[in-house]
Amino acid sequence: MGAVLLLAIAACTGMPRPGPTASLPGATASPPEPTASTPATPAIALAPVRVGVAPGADAGAARGRSLNVPRGWTAQVWADV
Repeated sequence: MGAVLLLAIAACTGMPRPGPTASLPGATASPPEPTASTPATPAIALAPVRVGVAPGADAGAARGRSLNVPRGWTAQVWADV
């Protein structure tokens, strides 16, 4: 569970994601545009929230950080791994 939280934090802190590898057949730089057969997913409104810390947990690298989450959601560290 801690690994999932760290991945979420990494995804929301602006760390660059590795791009597709040129040696992979069919790799593209961006996802394909939606067509009539693949409907577009509606945009979800995100809002920045400060990461909280569960009682007894150490915030570790998440200390003082915030995440963009759907409006009304919260984020909380339960473990520092």
